[in-house]
Amino acid sequence: MRLRLPEKVTLTQGQFAWVDGEDFDRITKHLWYFHKSGYAITNATVDGKKVKLRMHRVILDAPPGLLVDHIDGNKLNNLKSNLRLCTHQENQQNRSKYSNNTSGYKGVVKLNDCNRWIASIWHNGSRIHLGTFTSPELAHDAYKAAALKYHEEFAKF
Repeated sequence: MRLRLPEKVTLTQGQFAWVDGEDFDRITKHLWYFHKSGYAITNATVDGKKVKLRMHRVILDAPPGLLVDHIDGNKLNNLKSNLRLCTHQENQQNRSKYSNNTSGYKGVVKLNDCNRWIASIWHNGSRIHLGTFTSPELAHDAYKAAALKYHEEFAKF
């Protein structure tokens, strides 16, 4: 069997998604568009109902109840080496920092009344306080250690 290189699937709005060569023919049987969520989506009829399908779920044939995580955070990188099945909790662990983050580091916030920084992490539905620090870098180091401990392969800093 001949190895097929990754291929680009053209989407709307000048966007494209990457897929493995072995998935290209199957994926391009559908017309895909770039959705405002950042995903490649197609409209399909399944069991007589019109539905929207996300390319990454189609590629992994994701079962109901599980999500598909993009390891590198790029929602258009649908190479199998970048996709993994996960729970909602695991998917949240692999999030980037929030857009309104002011410390520059995931899991780190500044105390308003002094020049101190707090690090915390979510694990099993509870927030764990990791400490108060004199710099955002020290707080970030504490977050990284905790993320590796609690989030393992889903840790993202």
